Amino acid sequence: MPAPLAVVWSGVFNFLGVLASSGAVAYSIITLLPVDLVINTGSAGGFAMIFALLLAAVLWNLATWYVGLPNSSSHALIGSILGVGLANQLLARAR
Repeated sequence: MPAPLAVVWSGVFNFLGVLASSGAVAYSIITLLPVDLVINTGSAGGFAMIFALLLAAVLWNLATWYVGLPNSSSHALIGSILGVGLANQLLARAR
């Protein structure tokens, strides 16, 4: 199969998978970062946490792409969520 056709088929079946899924995986990922954690830090702190976790995941994906390493964007996002939560707890204990 030629590469352009494989990309088209991949896009079609990924879209069908999104339509057919119940969203259980997305909701389980969202629950890793509790909403009260973001709300209790204030709007500036919550924005900084969300920005930091997205930036960390994007930079990790770009770095692994540049080096040519296989990577999972979902795992990068989950790791950055856990990292932001851990950093928030460590900073809260230091105050």
